[in-house]
Amino acid sequence: CDFQAQFMTAWSPPLQAIAALSEMFPHDEFTLDYFEGGCWFAGTAIISKGQIDDNQVDDADVTEFAKENFNFVEYDEDEEIPASV
Repeated sequence: CDFQAQFMTAWSPPLQAIAALSEMFPHDEFTLDYFEGGCWFAGTAIISKGQIDDNQVDDADVTEFAKENFNFVEYDEDEEIPASV
């Protein structure tokens, strides 16, 4: 059974929390896509049996990753942000 959840956390992805959860469910693999817009980093972590394989996205590719995985919308500084955002 596939299960998918979305959530927001402050500062960084909760890798250690997901690793602890993965120890409780040793037959499952957890995939965590993350994007931090303030410090501008992103990546995908694969977590299984308490082990974390964290694959951060190169700086040059963060925008594209954020667009594809988090519906990130880029705005020009001079452009007015729509009220619906």
